[in-house]
Amino acid sequence: MRVFGNRFGELFNDAVVSAAGVAGTYLRWRWRSAGVIVLPVHAGDIALVPAYRYLIGDVSLSFPAGRSTPAKPCARPPSGSCAKRLAASTQMLGEVYAETGLIESSCAVVRVDVRAAVMARPEAMESVAAPRWLSSGDTRQAIVSGEIRCGLTLAALALYLASPVGHQPAGLER
Repeated sequence: MRVFGNRFGELFNDAVVSAAGVAGTYLRWRWRSAGVIVLPVHAGDIALVPAYRYLIGDVSLSFPAGRSTPAKPCARPPSGSCAKRLAASTQMLGEVYAETGLIESSCAVVRVDVRAAVMARPEAMESVAAPRWLSSGDTRQAIVSGEIRCGLTLAALALYLASPVGHQPAGLER
């Protein structure tokens, strides 16, 4: 049963039966637009965006992410720039879910090989900074140090690393 909706999505309180046969209710969220996570790559380096996240009270590095529509399937990252202007090639790596127990909608993960390691300029009111291009060693250190805290970014990075050997940055694989 739908209990709430707005321009971003809908919240449902579903009647369910557990594997043990117990009846109950379960909350489910459905986004109105499909999600997209963009994994920018240039010369083996990846770009992550430093963004202040209010819930953790700190900056976290994450891949550009946004939404897509059937008419405009390129990502609309927070900075407002569309990656396809700079892309030499794109590759769909797969899908990830923010929370499989609550959020119905998936996010596509798209590798974008860019022509140059450009530095975007965020708008003054945004809580994001210019992208940081990280080598494989820098990426590994950012994970270990906790600079990368976004679960969707970590999941997208795992898809990237699991892609064929020719698509992995040297040094990140184990």
